[in-house]
Amino acid sequence: MMTYERWREYILEIVRAIASREHQEKVWLGPRPEINWVGDLYNELGEEFFDDFFKRYSDGFTVEQLTSWDQFKQRFESYGDSLPAYPDPQLVIAGPGWQKVREAASRFVAAFEQKPSVAG
Repeated sequence: MMTYERWREYILEIVRAIASREHQEKVWLGPRPEINWVGDLYNELGEEFFDDFFKRYSDGFTVEQLTSWDQFKQRFESYGDSLPAYPDPQLVIAGPGWQKVREAASRFVAAFEQKPSVAG
């Protein structure tokens, strides 16, 4: 079983990548772009991983962490639901909808880089 710290850091690593336009331009538009970047993001933050962490540890989250978790999850899922099967990564990166996801991801990272009140 993964420890709280390791689990949190893995989630933060994924969400940092979502928050970073520079990372996305490098990985999605670089000389050897990832082929299924959307599927990878959604699979990595799947219910069994992302939501299980929340269920297990959210009683110890701060109000800022709870708020940022909810906002990020809603934006991320809503945006994903609106995408075609094979979106153009350039259009995604430049789009205002994905910018809102990146902003929510940045708030999430800022909130969870702080030490929680209780780690479960």
